[in-house]
Amino acid sequence: MSDVTEPMNSDEREEAPTEDSRPTLVLHIGPGKTGSSAIQAWLARVSDDLAGSGVLYPANKQEKQEEFTGNAQKIAAWLARPRSTVEDRFPKVIESLLEGYISQAEEMRCHTVLLSSEFFPTADRANLEFFRSEAEKYFKLRVAGYLRDPYWWLWSSWGQAVKRAAMREDFTAYALKNATVLGETLKGFISVFDDVRLLVYRETGLIESFARALDLPTRLVDAEAETTVNRSMTWDELDILLSVNKTFRHAELSRMISDQMISARPDAVVYRDFDPELAAAVRGANEGIFAEIQSLIVNPDVPIIDDSNVRSEAKRRVAQVDRETFEVVLSSIRSWFDGSTPYLQLQQMARQVAPEEKYAGLLPEGFDSIEYLLLNPDVAAAGVDPIGHYLTYGQKEGRAYCRPLAQKWSSI
Repeated sequence: MSDVTEPMNSDEREEAPTEDSRPTLVLHIGPGKTGSSAIQAWLARVSDDLAGSGVLYPANKQEKQEEFTGNAQKIAAWLARPRSTVEDRFPKVIESLLEGYISQAEEMRCHTVLLSSEFFPTADRANLEFFRSEAEKYFKLRVAGYLRDPYWWLWSSWGQAVKRAAMREDFTAYALKNATVLGETLKGFISVFDDVRLLVYRETGLIESFARALDLPTRLVDAEAETTVNRSMTWDELDILLSVNKTFRHAELSRMISDQMISARPDAVVYRDFDPELAAAVRGANEGIFAEIQSLIVNPDVPIIDDSNVRSEAKRRVAQVDRETFEVVLSSIRSWFDGSTPYLQLQQMARQVAPEEKYAGLLPEGFDSIEYLLLNPDVAAAGVDPIGHYLTYGQKEGRAYCRPLAQKWSSI
C-alpha cells in the first residue's frame, strides 16, 4: 500500500468541511420563576468582564430595569405579537436588531452574543421561525432554558400573580387550570431550534450551573451572584393580599402593597404549601412532555421533582391576621385612597387590641373586624362600627366576614 496521499479533485475540495466562522447567538429564554432575575442581574453586573472574555451581553446601562428583566425585552415583545399585526414592519425590525448585534460583536471582538428574556417563550410561531431564518445568516444559534418541578413552578407563578396582577383565584384552581403550561410552552419554543440546552432548576448553585452550561467564565461567579433577587411571599402576606385583591381588584395597588411588604421584611421566611394529591396530579400531567425533552437536559443528575420544600407540619396553619404586616397594607391603601376616612379607620383598628374579644359567643368563629371592612367596602365607606353592623345587618344579609382562602385551607 502506498504511503502517498492522492490529491483531492476540485469537487472533493468544495465538499470538504470548513470551520463555521459565525459568532454564536445565545437566547436565554427563562421561563419566568426559574431564577431569570438572578441570572439577568448577574449578567448585567459582570457584562464588562464577560466582554473581555469574548461574550457580549448587550445592555443599556441607563435602563436600570434591565438588571432584572433582561436585555432582550424589545425583541421578545416583537416576537410575541401576532404576525398579522406586524407583518410589514417585523422583517425590518428584526434585521436592524440582528445587524446591530453583529456589528457590536465585531467591534468588540466577541465570539458570542447573549440575549436574555423570560418572555421569549411567548413568541408567535411564525415570527419565531422567521427570526431563526434571519438570525442564522449572521449567527450560530443556541437556546438555553430551565425546567422546574411543575408543582413548585406553579406555586411561584401563582404567588407572582397574587402580588403583581391582583390574582384572586386560590392555588388549587390555578394549578389545575395551568398544570401543563410550563412544559407545553417550553416544548413549543425549543422545537424551532437545533442547539438547545435545558437545565433543571435549583435555587442553590443557579448561576454557576448556568455559566457552565453556556461555557461562560465561572471565575466571574461570586457569592453575590448566588443571592436571591426577589423573595416570595410569606403566609400572612399571601393571605392578606388575596383579601385585598378580592376587594379592590387592582394590579397596581397589589404591586404597591407587595413591594412595601417585601421592603419592610426583606429576610422574612417565605411560605410554601405542599398538597400531595395536587402535586401528584400536576406532575403526572407533565410526565409525557418532560419525557420528550429529557435528552436536552445538561444536568441530568439533578432530578426534576423537588420535594426539598415540603413542609414538615402535620396540619396546615389556620390563616390569621398578622397586625404588623397589615399595618404595611393599610399604609398602602391609605396612600392609594389619599388618606380618606374609611382607611384611616382601618389603620387605627390595626393598632388596637382586637375588639372581637368583647363579643364572645355572638360572633361566628373567624370573624375579624378588619377583614369584614375589607370584604364589605360599602361598610367601610359608611364609617360605621363593623361588629355592630354585622350583628344588626350583615348577619341577616349573609355578608362575608372572613376570607374564603382561610376557610378552605384551615379545613384541609
